[in-house]
Amino acid sequence: MPASPSVLRRLYGLLTPYRRTVGTGLLLLIGSVAAELYPPLVWIRVVDQGLPARDWTFIGGHLALLVAVFGVQQLLSAWRGLLLEQAGQQFTLDLRLALYRKLQGQSAAYFESQRTGDLIARVTGDVDALQDVLVRGTDAVLANALRLIGVVAVFVALQPLLGVLTTLPMLAVGAMLWRYGRTVQPAYRAARARLGDLSALVADRISGIRVVQGFAREGAEAARVEALGRALYAEQLRAVRLRNRAFPRARFVGNLGNVIMLGGGAWLILAGQFTLGGLLAYRGYGRYFYGPIDDLVNIGDLLQRAAASGGGSLRCWTPPWPCRTVPAPGRCRNPRGAKCALKG
Repeated sequence: MPASPSVLRRLYGLLTPYRRTVGTGLLLLIGSVAAELYPPLVWIRVVDQGLPARDWTFIGGHLALLVAVFGVQQLLSAWRGLLLEQAGQQFTLDLRLALYRKLQGQSAAYFESQRTGDLIARVTGDVDALQDVLVRGTDAVLANALRLIGVVAVFVALQPLLGVLTTLPMLAVGAMLWRYGRTVQPAYRAARARLGDLSALVADRISGIRVVQGFAREGAEAARVEALGRALYAEQLRAVRLRNRAFPRARFVGNLGNVIMLGGGAWLILAGQFTLGGLLAYRGYGRYFYGPIDDLVNIGDLLQRAAASGGGSLRCWTPPWPCRTVPAPGRCRNPRGAKCALKG
């Protein structure tokens, strides 16, 4: 099944304390993408106007403009990267400390029903995975989405018919990614579960290694670890196979737009409805439109990983309300009003 919208909403809700930094980063991203998409428009003017007129003043002015645009784009990109990396590191620190404080406040009964290794994986590995997805992954997704929107707008503005035909393959790519998301989600969830099993077993056995050695159980415990490791390997390999079946197909379909672009552009030029400069601009935008296909096909993969990792962390974030032990035996009432017995 696809990634749960409720899980994703809760995960992105964790970024609320950093909304100013993220918002500033988004504004810088918009400016950076705008500067990145501007150069092919310069090519149109140079090829269609400067070259026929042999006007080197016109051409030189546009070359200087290109240099300025490249410089602005790099400055905005560097500033954005610094802000987002800072927000990502702060998010990781805050979430890890908050999870630890939450777990530290649980009762002894809660820890008796949980696996130590599983909890460790939630506080360490899952938090790192969430940072990659929510901060770095989201930044990549937004950047590619803005590039797509900008390129489609320019395509249609330059030549409406060719613009529409060139973007059709991307609709097919979107449908393929949606289907992939429905297929791969169970594999990711199973892999995270197996990783929790393996982490729990290793943590428990290492903490009790003297007992294992005292009863000469090294071989049996090694066999258990190997069995869980192979189960994890099988689930991860299943996800890899699904991914490597879906992604090449999506890349192939997406790149058919290059064929449409070249063939349709040549036909329109011969028909007098397009210019050589316009076709060169189309080709220049092609790397922004079809080049990020690897990133586009990873969007669904990022969401599935976020749901798999975030689901475990959110379950760790919202365990049963703790009933703290008091010095004297008796009964207590927790803040939600449910009674719980205490051992003396």
